[in-house]
Amino acid sequence: MSRHCGPRIHRTRHFQGVLARTLFLLALLLPMELLAATRVAILIPQTPSKAQAIYEEIYSGVMSAEGVELLRFNVSAETSAEQVHQWLHESRPAAIIAISKTPYEYASTAGLNIPLIVGGLGTTPRGVSGVALAGDPAEFFLNARQIAPTVERVYLVYNESMNGWWLDDAHKSAAENGLELIALEADSVRKGAKIYKKMLKEARKDKDAVWIPLVTVVPSKTVLPMVLRKAWDKHLVVFTNSPIHAKQGALFSLYPDNAAMGAQLMELALELANSEEAKPRVVMARNMKRAFNWRTASHLGLKYTLDEEAGFDRIYPVQ
Repeated sequence: MSRHCGPRIHRTRHFQGVLARTLFLLALLLPMELLAATRVAILIPQTPSKAQAIYEEIYSGVMSAEGVELLRFNVSAETSAEQVHQWLHESRPAAIIAISKTPYEYASTAGLNIPLIVGGLGTTPRGVSGVALAGDPAEFFLNARQIAPTVERVYLVYNESMNGWWLDDAHKSAAENGLELIALEADSVRKGAKIYKKMLKEARKDKDAVWIPLVTVVPSKTVLPMVLRKAWDKHLVVFTNSPIHAKQGALFSLYPDNAAMGAQLMELALELANSEEAKPRVVMARNMKRAFNWRTASHLGLKYTLDEEAGFDRIYPVQ
């Protein structure tokens, strides 16, 4: 029996050597993300308010990514910046996702030279990556074309510091959908209100629409009642970024799908974490949900089948 032990051990060691060399070569050839999961830290507010449900929906989208080691830290009213800083330094993530204002402020002062991605804010701080709640202009114009096919022009009152960064994309998207975007700049609430009054006076029945963006120089609560009243009288289409506005009389509104936005945040985090040359950038929320007002549609002479109405996430007034 001893005569057979030596050769068997030799063959085993030879096989182990070949296997080790093969695994080493594979390690050199395979991308790092396939060998080890990318570690991403996420800071989530912990609050007793109704907003917590939104944060959890965003988190569910963040969790949908594969090949990621996801670490979560709940930021409550009692949490200090020092506690977050210590946790981040101990966790050593490749990227940080911060949801809402306070988690962003804590993460941005942690002193880590890694990508920081922000979500849940109306506007993303300058020089920081994130997903803007405002939504992709292309989705607004595509829906305007489908829901109100007689519309030819879309009016937008904007402010350069608030909306200017996506205005070029908006013009391009409007043209791609066969629409003309008329963007009118306002640098103050007073000037913006004057522009709205003049615009509503000149707008054409059934052919013009008004888009009230999420972030605007004239607060929507100030301008919306006037716009809806004039739009009803003149048969103008109004669309916005808030489902509450559709409930109040806007023809339709697009608003974020929180889980989809979470997936976008993780997609951006992985892109920046796994690229040495990637620069901070802001992307618009995609795959938006839709709110629709059937009474306004009926007033405008727009008719929809039950199947078409079923494609909306919220319909007002509730029947």
